[in-house]
Amino acid sequence: MLLPITPQIAGMAVDLPEHHSDPQDRIIIATVLAHEGQLMSADRKFPLYEELARRLL
Repeated sequence: MLLPITPQIAGMAVDLPEHHSDPQDRIIIATVLAHEGQLMSADRKFPLYEELARRLL
């Protein structure tokens, strides 16, 4: 599924804690949060985001 980067998602990405400096990864995280989805990733920095609790597989 392809999801657009909305102003809401862009704003959420900017407001995330600075655990990850990669803007693409921050957009992925914000998209998951905005759509109340789940995320599967091997990225070791993603678990640092409390916002992803129960959303990270």
